[in-house]
Amino acid sequence: MMVMIFVSAVAAASEYRSPKVGGGGGNRNYNLDCGANALMVGINGKSGSWLNAIGIVCRKINARGGLGDTFTRGPRGGSGGKAKESLCRPGEAVRKVQIAAGTYVHGITFHCAKWNPNTKRLDKPLRYNHFGAGCFTFGCSSQGPFTCPNGKVAKAFRGRYGSYVDNTRYVCDDWNK
Repeated sequence: MMVMIFVSAVAAASEYRSPKVGGGGGNRNYNLDCGANALMVGINGKSGSWLNAIGIVCRKINARGGLGDTFTRGPRGGSGGKAKESLCRPGEAVRKVQIAAGTYVHGITFHCAKWNPNTKRLDKPLRYNHFGAGCFTFGCSSQGPFTCPNGKVAKAFRGRYGSYVDNTRYVCDDWNK
């Protein structure tokens, strides 16, 4: 007598999270996430010598795998600084970041890559954009680069804020999560 056993293995994809970068302050949490069927294409918010507020710009992924409408999450943070926005070119999305921080987050350099609608993956990073300031004060350092693993896309920034963005963490996940 032959007995057949079927085993169903469902692999739960786990998100990639960079280490927390920045200081330990802030009295509020933020979770700026593009959500399912979308990816990050830029950063907005307010900045001066450091980030006063952070937000993200996302694009929906349409039924054919192409990039659709743009929407934002946030910004979260304080009211100071000048309003700014930095975006990838059309057809591109964020693939990797480098974060300048000390007690507060000073700025984020992000690298954009071409989105392939057929494979629903990003190519190698092509060019970079910058949001905020660089390291101009004692105690600030640039950390990263943090790159989305193959098959994952930039989805979120999470961290803490008060009057400024105290810290952040870069998050990548599957495009449809």
